Amino acid sequence: MRSIEQIIDSQLERWAVERRAEAEAAKHGGRRSKTPHDVPPWIAISRDYGAGGSEVAEVLAEQLGYELFDRKLLDALARESRYRREFLASVDEKGRSTVEAHVDALLHGESFVRSDFLRYLMRVLMTIAEHGHAVVVGRGAAHVLPAEGGVTVRIVAPLEDRVRNVAQRLSIPDTEARLRVHEVDRARADFLRTHFHRAEWRPEDHDLTICTSRVSIEQAVRLVESTLVARFPKEHARLEKAG
Repeated sequence: MRSIEQIIDSQLERWAVERRAEAEAAKHGGRRSKTPHDVPPWIAISRDYGAGGSEVAEVLAEQLGYELFDRKLLDALARESRYRREFLASVDEKGRSTVEAHVDALLHGESFVRSDFLRYLMRVLMTIAEHGHAVVVGRGAAHVLPAEGGVTVRIVAPLEDRVRNVAQRLSIPDTEARLRVHEVDRARADFLRTHFHRAEWRPEDHDLTICTSRVSIEQAVRLVESTLVARFPKEHARLEKAG
């Protein structure tokens, strides 16, 4: 398994290759620089622990050809200054201006705590959004990213189903799984409350809420894909061409 450092370095290199290709195409009269309307969409997924949100994200990223950014990766990017600098430098000057303007506007509102970590996290999330074609899991992305740029999804399931899923996945007794679910639920609620002044998640914060006790992981993936291509017709054309 690759380390987080290797994953980040690989991602930065992929973006660097894309930028060089775009610059070369523009120089020869081909594809012009991206405008806001050309930036590919992203998908932001928040989830109840044990509801299968990470599995949905992994399958989506694989089927769509998107990059996957999970909580551990986002935290590493937000906390390590070298990665923050390199990440922000991966977009052009116009993109960096968009990132900073959006972050400043959010932090000057009343909905967010003004902390260094949150500012860094917002910059990372917005940089990912500027590149597009990404699935972002957790870390309040639905509260940070501009609604018009992607699809926000909440994956939920009843407590008993989540306990059973965690017990099966980790091969632990139900009693231990229940404690783990409550612990993670509290930690995520604390994160939301600490950084976003939210006591709990709200359905209106997401484009789509899916209960994985009612649909399978594969069906959940199809629901998200359908929402994506309905909102972003260019993605429908891209996926048909790729398929």
